[in-house]
Amino acid sequence: MFLITAMQVNDLREMTLRLMRAENLSCAEAREFLSALINPAVTDAQVAAALAVLAVKGETVDELAGMAEAMRSAHFDCTPNTHVSSTPREPVRAR
Repeated sequence: MFLITAMQVNDLREMTLRLMRAENLSCAEAREFLSALINPAVTDAQVAAALAVLAVKGETVDELAGMAEAMRSAHFDCTPNTHVSSTPREPVRAR
């Protein structure tokens, strides 16, 4: 479960402002940045703003590496849900 602290909100805000000033984040800062972004307590508007600013500035190698580390450490479960439907689907056939 994710819990976002006031410190993380302030850090996310500060890092977004730094990106707006075209400042680069270190690898460790980028890791914290993404960790804050994937927290469910962060609003969609905050995520959109932060990612838009990062895209306009352009990502550095250190920023990409830090965000990749954060994603790997988040341990997302990508296992397909096989219990969605009990009825097998017909394969899609080309026309």
